[in-house]
Amino acid sequence: MIKLSCKNKMKYVVPVCAAVLLISGTALANGANRKALLASHGAVDFSSAEGSILIDSTDLTNLADEIDSLESAFKSKTKKALNGINTYVKNDGTVSYDPGSAANQPELPTYNQLMDGIANSQSSSIGIARLSGTSYYRTSKGKLTTSSSGNTSVSLGSAIDDNLSAGKVAYADGTLLLGTGYDNAVLYKNGYNKGYAEGYAASEGCSNISYTYHSHSSSCYTNGKLTCGKDENTIVSATIS
Repeated sequence: MIKLSCKNKMKYVVPVCAAVLLISGTALANGANRKALLASHGAVDFSSAEGSILIDSTDLTNLADEIDSLESAFKSKTKKALNGINTYVKNDGTVSYDPGSAANQPELPTYNQLMDGIANSQSSSIGIARLSGTSYYRTSKGKLTTSSSGNTSVSLGSAIDDNLSAGKVAYADGTLLLGTGYDNAVLYKNGYNKGYAEGYAASEGCSNISYTYHSHSSSCYTNGKLTCGKDENTIVSATIS
């Protein structure tokens, strides 16, 4: 232990001792721990008429161990949470959504790798990009298919409240959605209108029916939100011949 008798010495000792806490996180990415990187050792014990101060390097090593423990727990739990939603940070630093990648992960990914995993885990744009190699279509009954025959092309996009059944919730790009049942209402209305048109055509001995579908205009929106109660697959009229 070093005994100091000059108060002016502390102007140099204290900043040096405090600075050892500012250890680069970049160096730790290579597997080192904070305690191993500490340069300080021993203790400083200073007393004067104004008071006394004791700085012991053991405090720094204990603090370094505690920070390492907290960092390890954060990385481990975050990795486990990401795995729970099928997001895996691989040994090469890339993010995978294949459960088969579970065995190809570092024990503790770096902080930046985990942030990438979090940012991409529930990103609609990332998910859409993964599906972009396939063309999708909607049947007349509203079902999704990869067959183009007699079906309408579907553009993939992030979900909104209107796409979910009434009262159902989901997250899209970090936003909590509460289903309004709008899409289901449109399908029901279309089914009713088609059934009515077909029944009327049969009673009149007609065999040809052509439908006119709704087209959105500025009046369909309120504060940027669609409020007309229709989408562009909504039947607004039918012509029978």
